[in-house]
Amino acid sequence: MKQPSDFVLITGVSTGIGNALMHSLIKRGYKVIGTVRSEIDKQKIKAETGANGYPIILDVTDEEGVKASVGIVEAILQGKGLAGLINNAGVAIGGPLAEMPMEAIRFHFEVNVFGLLNVTRAYLPLLGAREGHDNLPGRIVNVSSVSGELAGPFVGAYTGSKFALEGISQTLRRELMLYKIDIIVVGPGNVITPIWDKGVKPELYKASPYYPYIEKYANYILNEYPTGYTAEEMGELIAKAFTAKKPKARYALVKDGFMKRVIPKLLPTRLLDKIIAKQVGFTK
Repeated sequence: MKQPSDFVLITGVSTGIGNALMHSLIKRGYKVIGTVRSEIDKQKIKAETGANGYPIILDVTDEEGVKASVGIVEAILQGKGLAGLINNAGVAIGGPLAEMPMEAIRFHFEVNVFGLLNVTRAYLPLLGAREGHDNLPGRIVNVSSVSGELAGPFVGAYTGSKFALEGISQTLRRELMLYKIDIIVVGPGNVITPIWDKGVKPELYKASPYYPYIEKYANYILNEYPTGYTAEEMGELIAKAFTAKKPKARYALVKDGFMKRVIPKLLPTRLLDKIIAKQVGFTK
């Protein structure tokens, strides 16, 4: 009889949602292999987690590095498989698509989409996509965003990558039914994390006609996201989704979701365009 594993791999655990989720799963009895980008972060996470944390240095955009990391993880697992893979690593940089450097746009897709695929493809065998797998099939959680359903101005690269993540997740879920590996998508709304502190920089577009509107929108985001979930609350919500006996295919983890998600999705597209234009100052 196949046995359950108690190991979960999470990408991007240095700070924010990934860090909080790591602690939430450890509290539930899991052992967490978490990816970080530096030796300093590796030592920090090891000190935080003790015997139940296994930080490894990994850049999800490095395909060969991801493949090589499988051997490191196999040594940690000592013959076990993975109970789950949580693709959390992500980037968000603001700017108008008409002017944002193409390398910045590509970077979103390299991390948020291709990085996710690099890790997922490399670790599918340890999740059960192989002959003779001794553990129960694992689960995959892909961390999307409310921006994976609704597109706003000046976050087009981020939104585009999350829309891509949503479509890829649907296809993977249906393909991986062959191995009984489930895929769950979680779509957080506002979360109090450093991701937007790093990514919203209107000053980069001071010479642009868009500048005053980007500044207004950036201030809106920076004032709005502290009203959302804390990273710890979001970590708990994702942990509940991951451990649910009969999980939904997608969880919308949005505070005041009726106003911020449901109503905008129900409005006629042109009407929503006009509302957004007024919000950012394009029209009076």
